[in-house]
Amino acid sequence: MVKVNLTILKNLILCNFVYIYLNFYSMNKLILFFNLIVSFSIFSQCYQIGDIGPAGGIIFYDQGSNANGWRYLEVCPIDSNTLSSSWGCYCFNLPTISTAMGTGQQNSNTVLGSGCSGSAFQYCANLNYGGYNDWFLPSKDELQAIRDNLTPLNLGNFTPNIQYWSSSSAPYGACGIDGGAWVLTFNTNSMISEYRSGYQGQGMVRAIRAVSSCCGSFITSQPLSQSVNINTTAQFTATSNSPGSTYQWQTDLGVGFQNLNSVSQYSGTGTSTLSVSNVTMGNNNQPFRCIITTPGCVDTSNVAVLTVINNAGVNEELTSNIVIYPNPSNDKLTVSVDETIIGKEYSIFDQVGKLVSKGSLINANTTLSLNGLSNGIYTLQIDGKGRKTFVIQKD
Repeated sequence: MVKVNLTILKNLILCNFVYIYLNFYSMNKLILFFNLIVSFSIFSQCYQIGDIGPAGGIIFYDQGSNANGWRYLEVCPIDSNTLSSSWGCYCFNLPTISTAMGTGQQNSNTVLGSGCSGSAFQYCANLNYGGYNDWFLPSKDELQAIRDNLTPLNLGNFTPNIQYWSSSSAPYGACGIDGGAWVLTFNTNSMISEYRSGYQGQGMVRAIRAVSSCCGSFITSQPLSQSVNINTTAQFTATSNSPGSTYQWQTDLGVGFQNLNSVSQYSGTGTSTLSVSNVTMGNNNQPFRCIITTPGCVDTSNVAVLTVINNAGVNEELTSNIVIYPNPSNDKLTVSVDETIIGKEYSIFDQVGKLVSKGSLINANTTLSLNGLSNGIYTLQIDGKGRKTFVIQKD
């Protein structure tokens, strides 16, 4: 008897791996039968603890499956910008507040709706980070999970020796459960009850948000980094294999990823292809990504970076009969041209494409005043055609 084992299918369907193992048996070429063994290994996981979440936060909790509209919790990677956060009113009864996992959002909604919420809750409610504005204050158990799951990975950059607020009530003073709230000091792993106005007016906030299972990546093509010449157009494309997908492009200009709108140099911000037209040196090293949404699922593309090539160069001439000096300049710039260019108009643009000065070249050696212009890279354009880049570098 000859036995042949063939693995004929290993296919990823959404987040479920389906393995079909097919065994063929043959005896004297007279008997052929199949023993089909199908084993399902169910995976809904799109993220692991420590991964970057869709809002740019850090995934710190996975409840194992999508339930009550979420599966994962991600924590914002930055603290509130003040230590003087308060929780709420002392001796104020909030009977539905919980300490359990998955209750931070409801806690926050309850306190915010009570008319007696402090700045800790207000900060989370007003936070717009990574293009998302559904942040809330974690419950006691959620706050503890942040510390327990991320500290061993050296993630989160939490401020030492500072108490972080939870959204859970705690016994404090004569008012008992209506007087305090749970706070956690990360480096000492100390969870204690604190006065709702904060110890000496202090209390830090680290907001979190709930993330639904994204059902595995359905992005079929990722945006690629682009290198384009100045004043040209760059395009980034991300595509999905899921019908009915919607697209939202984002960029990070130093305050986290934010949604783009189809205005000014941006177009196609709600489609699979983003166009950035008339790029300037201000776009150099600008990152872009796309949030792709299908019914019940959200996925985030890779980050693509725009590199702008100043093909004029700081000392390279675009038009052979135009010379500018000195470069770098301080308060004056001399433009030398031949007689065919005398009388032509010139324009000076800053590195984001804004017109900052204009005039006419009155002779073969025209001196331009740079007073009022700050240090930076500028482009001199003559007659709307020839361009020359120069640097202003003042003492």
